[in-house]
Amino acid sequence: MEIASISFEWKEELVNPLFKTYRVVCTIKTKENVTVTGSTTAKIESVKLSRDIIDVLELECSEMAEDRALKQADEMLFYATGERCYERKRRHRED
Repeated sequence: MEIASISFEWKEELVNPLFKTYRVVCTIKTKENVTVTGSTTAKIESVKLSRDIIDVLELECSEMAEDRALKQADEMLFYATGERCYERKRRHRED
C-alpha cells in the first residue's frame, strides 16, 4: 500500500503535578485516497530529576506512543483495504 502521508497529533487530556496525559492520534493517508486513524494514550510523569533526564524520558515516551498509534492506524488500514503500510515482523516459535 503506497502511503501519501502519515501525521501525528498530540492532544493534551490531563495535567497535574504528577503527570501529563495526552491522546496521540496517528492519521495515515494512502495514494488510493484511503484515510485511517489510530490513537493511544501517552502518560509523561513529572519527577524531580535533572532537565536532561526528563527530556530523554519524554522523548522515549513520545516515540513509543507514536509507534503504538501508528500500529493501530496500520491495523485499521489492513481491515479497510487488506494491506498494511509496513509488514509486521512475524514471531516464530522455536521448536
